Amino acid sequence: MVPLARAAQGDYARCMRAITLLVTLLLASAALAEQPIYRSQDAAGSPVYSDQPAGQPLLLAPLNTTAVPTVPVVRSRRNDSNPNRARHITITAPTSGSPVGHAVAGVLVQAQIGGTLAAGEHYQCLHNGQPVALLRSDNSCWIALPERGEQRLQVALLNAAGRQLLASEPVVVYVQRHHLPALPTPP
Repeated sequence: MVPLARAAQGDYARCMRAITLLVTLLLASAALAEQPIYRSQDAAGSPVYSDQPAGQPLLLAPLNTTAVPTVPVVRSRRNDSNPNRARHITITAPTSGSPVGHAVAGVLVQAQIGGTLAAGEHYQCLHNGQPVALLRSDNSCWIALPERGEQRLQVALLNAAGRQLLASEPVVVYVQRHHLPALPTPP
């Protein structure tokens, strides 16, 4: 029994050292993030950026962020009124938490559909709760993502009157955009 207790104490000590190291690294990285950046030129005239005092210090503007609109979440639920039409909608791609790079204009949403459609019913893709595209016959749709930040994607089933009957769980993607310098205006 005594060797097991000592082994457990050793594991605890190693765990605490790892946590201490992790906290120390996080604090150090936060301190480094506030260090000034300097710009100079090398012998070829190319710009060189460094954290070492050489050249002119750069004053960087704070990063701008875009607030994500609050969208009510409609949970997926099965329609049990008719057992022959057990319905469900699941987004299979992209996965929740996926980043969308700066050079990508949108995402291809792919869904898994269960059940049959009644007359006049159709599937629609939603971007932040707003309808943007109809689901194609291959259960996919293209959603353009012009905004940066968190974006919610869903697929919904609508009846002939446009009333939402069922919706998938939302998938959240994070759109990353870089700022590019403004292009000169043509003469």
